[in-house]
Amino acid sequence: MLLANDFRNKISDKVKLSVQKKLKEGTILGASPLGYLNKRRVDIKKEKVEVYFDPERAPLVRQIFEEYATGMFSMVEIRLMVTNSGLQTKKGKKVSVSHVENILKNPFYYGYMNYKGMLYKHIHPRLITKELFDECQRVREGRRKTGYKRTQKPFVLKGLLKCMHCRCSYSPELKKKKYVYMRPTKSQGDCLVCHHMNETKILSQIEDVLKSMLIPKHI
Repeated sequence: MLLANDFRNKISDKVKLSVQKKLKEGTILGASPLGYLNKRRVDIKKEKVEVYFDPERAPLVRQIFEEYATGMFSMVEIRLMVTNSGLQTKKGKKVSVSHVENILKNPFYYGYMNYKGMLYKHIHPRLITKELFDECQRVREGRRKTGYKRTQKPFVLKGLLKCMHCRCSYSPELKKKKYVYMRPTKSQGDCLVCHHMNETKILSQIEDVLKSMLIPKHI
């Protein structure tokens, strides 16, 4: 029993030393996260794991960070967005909402590995910047509040309209399952000017403004 325990302890010590060596060198400990691929190189003196971007998944994983950082989409909406774009796990399954959350929390994408609560800088390519990662954390933790509530339907003018008199926001609502009206929230008190407006009429006014922004033909 003593010999067995001694052998087990030596194996454990070797594993710990190997882990510490990899962390110090900045090389990955196991499988890379979604958006990366692992490749073992045997063309050098010592076998080494090379980590590189997955050409199919990396752009979609980057899109998760970019869209979430805007604060306009929930994880459910982003999961649906990237799933429709073809993002799958390495096992060929659809990503879940919890998978999207784990991606947003993983510091590996901006250059650091999380090992037992400690961050270690790695030498592998970065998919995003630290600034983009931090912005996503502010949105995820609720430090940056959005000025509108989440809605199931992706309304065009959601979170964009305010009354020029009382500064209350307008919220979209569906009538008869097909007509969209913008309703004032009256959060700043009763206003005699703002009222329900048909989304189609508002969009036609915006269209007139956009049509006036023409680039001259000689330019």
